[in-house]
Amino acid sequence: MTASILSLPPLRRGHVADLDAWFPEPEALVARCCETTTHIAELPAALRSSLAVMGAPPWELAASPYSTRVAALAASEGIVFAHHERRHALRRAEQTQGEVRGVAAFESDTGWEDGVFVAPKYGAFTLEERLASRDPNLRPKWRPHELLHRLVGFYWHPEMTRFEAYVGARIGELLPVVHWYGFDEIYRGRCASHASSQRYRVHCPACEQAAREQVMQDARPDAAARDAALWFATFGRAHLAEEVGAVLEELRTGRRVETFRPRLNASSDAVGYLRAHWNRMTSWGMGAWIELFLAPERDYSSSVQSLLERLAAVSAAMVAGECELDARAGARRRERRILQDLGMRAFIAIERAGESMEDAAMPVLERLGERARSENDPSDALLTPDITNDLRELFAILDSGSGGIGARVFCAGLERSADAGETAQAATQAWLTAHVAEGLRSGLPDLAEDVEAAALEAEVREFVVAPAFDGEASLRARFCGWLRGRAHPWAERAGLEHLVRRRPHRDEQAELFGAVPESSGLGRGHLRMNCTARTGAFSGAAVAQVLGWEPNRGADRVDVVVAWFEGSARAMVATAQVRELMAAVREQRWDGIGDPALLVELVSEGIVAWFPRLDSEEGT
Repeated sequence: MTASILSLPPLRRGHVADLDAWFPEPEALVARCCETTTHIAELPAALRSSLAVMGAPPWELAASPYSTRVAALAASEGIVFAHHERRHALRRAEQTQGEVRGVAAFESDTGWEDGVFVAPKYGAFTLEERLASRDPNLRPKWRPHELLHRLVGFYWHPEMTRFEAYVGARIGELLPVVHWYGFDEIYRGRCASHASSQRYRVHCPACEQAAREQVMQDARPDAAARDAALWFATFGRAHLAEEVGAVLEELRTGRRVETFRPRLNASSDAVGYLRAHWNRMTSWGMGAWIELFLAPERDYSSSVQSLLERLAAVSAAMVAGECELDARAGARRRERRILQDLGMRAFIAIERAGESMEDAAMPVLERLGERARSENDPSDALLTPDITNDLRELFAILDSGSGGIGARVFCAGLERSADAGETAQAATQAWLTAHVAEGLRSGLPDLAEDVEAAALEAEVREFVVAPAFDGEASLRARFCGWLRGRAHPWAERAGLEHLVRRRPHRDEQAELFGAVPESSGLGRGHLRMNCTARTGAFSGAAVAQVLGWEPNRGADRVDVVVAWFEGSARAMVATAQVRELMAAVREQRWDGIGDPALLVELVSEGIVAWFPRLDSEEGT
């Protein structure tokens, strides 16, 4: 059954070269969505059901009117999220590595750092990915950004030139970036400090909370929000039109055309992508996968011009007209994308393993590819018993190689992927357990050092199948919350270690310009809390284990304050006096309150920052 949802006024779309003439003006962009609710409870039932199975918290997909529209378009196309920590970073063949070492050495530069699974900027992302990536460490704004990448797609041709590949990369990134900085900000919840300003790479927890509350509580925009929406609509539309114009000029002249915006250089980013991925884009494995598993123009654009037209079509669909959601067709397209993704991963493994594995796997891949390219009726299930048998055979062939390649290929980031049998399920579960345990050893090294390795892996084995693992936070925060919810014996010490190690690890302003005053000189400057400061109450045993302190006898709980300063964590007992002083600093009423010497001690420990008053302020 097809349901029409999130209807917006129609738009007569013209050619991409005339986009500036037919794309809605800023006032129209704001007016089109000013009455569109982003209250999650008021969304059409069909959309809410589709969002629930996409693999990301629904509120993140509906945090602004145009992002909700993007999510609806993506649901119709069967686009789902692959969990970043569940997805094995497959090692590629040497000949497909980036042209500049360190730019795209995805496999060698990917790993756990301080409890975060990190990858280099250009190596971590490819335009042809069939699934959207969801990293729980990243801001929710990445969710619609990822969906737009999948909707716009990518350019590929077996005889493409380097310049065409560069222009294709620039087009593929265009709308996701424009949406991030422009259209996604129209009526997105923000804190008072950032109500009408670009944040660029600044993460603001207050803004994220405001966005979530707006979605969950149906907060209606006021006049100030409408003014801000108009500013972002103007910014986004101008950005889109200017970049399309630059791309058209590049295609006309065959030369780069750079457009300079603060912290945004689309041409430079496209060059980085080209240098990182040209060898991979022109490899045998990439070409074989595309020709076997993808249909031209449906799954990718075979010319730069057709990718430009697709960009225009997706841009128009995002802001205008009916949006139809066929749940049955969406489900089949989802299965198709999963099958295409597994095919892509299989070719990466085969290209590295060599001809013997290629000879064994190609007949199976040809059958799977034919099924993936088919145009069957949406009611026809894609993952039939025959396909399941082929997947099991593929797993066995891949896993016959050294190092358990099959498990790595089938660890594709989905909680429930295509069925490849019990052997594959056990192997992928074993890999995920070991992978997450490694992440926790990185994020909670003191705990990991003190407990038996087998005991840690036993807990992780339960953790990775619990709902908490798929939550939104850092790995160690999710693990600590899971331990706390079970009243686990490790919960206290893990929670304190998390408090000490939790990011961010630097207050740049405080470290660059802060100073330590004499007690008598406090009034000749400004005080504020270190941006990294946080507090918590923990058992005396946990404090002794993690911080090495000997708490007062008989103290059931010890209040602790921690901040990062000059590269290390600084911790103090948060006595009643300390808590009073911190509250006074937060409320800017510290003058004359408490012990000045204690306040200076908080400054010297980096928990409070003091900035000398400027000469120009002396008389004010």
